[in-house]
Amino acid sequence: MDSKNKLNRNEIILLIIEGIKICVSSFSGPFLVAFFISLTLSNIASYSIYKIVTNIIALIFSFIISRFIKKKNKIVSFRFGILINIFYLLSLIFFKESIIDNSWLLGVFLGLSNAFYYMPFNYIVSNEVRGEVLTKWTSYKSNITSAINILLPLMLGILLTYFNYYDIAIIFVIIQFIAFIISFLYKGKEKQLPTFSIRKYLSAIKKAEAYSRFKIHYAIEFLNGFTFSSSALESVITIFVMLSFKTNLNLGIFTSVFTIINFIIALNLSRIKNKDVFPKIMLVSIVLIVSSIIYFILSTSTYSLTTYNLTYNIAYVVISIITYVSTFSTVNSVKEIKKAYQLEHFSVREFFLCLGRIISFSFLFIISLLNNILYYKLLIGVYTLSIITMNYLVYKLYKK
Repeated sequence: MDSKNKLNRNEIILLIIEGIKICVSSFSGPFLVAFFISLTLSNIASYSIYKIVTNIIALIFSFIISRFIKKKNKIVSFRFGILINIFYLLSLIFFKESIIDNSWLLGVFLGLSNAFYYMPFNYIVSNEVRGEVLTKWTSYKSNITSAINILLPLMLGILLTYFNYYDIAIIFVIIQFIAFIISFLYKGKEKQLPTFSIRKYLSAIKKAEAYSRFKIHYAIEFLNGFTFSSSALESVITIFVMLSFKTNLNLGIFTSVFTIINFIIALNLSRIKNKDVFPKIMLVSIVLIVSSIIYFILSTSTYSLTTYNLTYNIAYVVISIITYVSTFSTVNSVKEIKKAYQLEHFSVREFFLCLGRIISFSFLFIISLLNNILYYKLLIGVYTLSIITMNYLVYKLYKK
């Protein structure tokens, strides 16, 4: 095989570190929701505060960090994000049962970690992973994510049957510390760039007459944060799974099974040569998800929950694939942005993503105070309407 088509050391290191980050995110995702509601459903208010604080911190610091790393120290910031994530995991161990009372502080740690980690990571990947291996690198990342999300929830479900959540956190502290050490093996070059400027970034968009495309793109990112990307909808689904299936083991099995379904759907979609069929697939996913939400609201059961999750996952995979492509095609569509203002683009994108998540969890916080399961069902209906709107906007962007 031509050595040019093989991943180099830096590209492999980025894959390993991101794989570890995915492991930690899986641990602090559905299973943390399960921990919060293990005593009482009213604790979901504290969980909502934790997520709101996380995204407010990430939103603010994404701009601060982007300004700092625009000219230098991208890998230092990336490494610092890993280090903060270790402190976040240690705080889970330290607080133990009082995690709920200190949810806001956990949010501060996680928000800082995400901002310091993802801002330089996105830039490093877009500039350091060579064009000739980018498809292969992305494919490996997708496969690693699928493998982790299939196996890890099942393993966590088994472990949490016998051990406490904060005891399991020790394992993730160790593997995150390994990622921190591995990051020192990365040998990237610092690239000099113009001073961070949102004004010049917007000017470049205006000069290229691309306002319409970027506005739709950021509207999609907002709805992505509201409904899909680490949104409250995932938490609400977890709540219903725990209420229906009762144990962490069943949550792990449920999560793993639907990750397998995601993988199968994504694999089949990736084989489609004619991309013009995507709008038709999106239309089918809308019909399915609307039908399933009506069924779920009228008749809450394990069957209606499973049906909704199936259609939700179909919509999630279809939109994720198309939005992932549109994210990079949008930034690359304006040469001046691709050359000098990528970090500005990632900062604005992160702003809309985080804003969507903040509003999403604000809705969940309000519903949690009402403490009535009917309102949770209606909230899923609101998120479903947002998914339909997002489908429409993706269709518009796709046709541009």
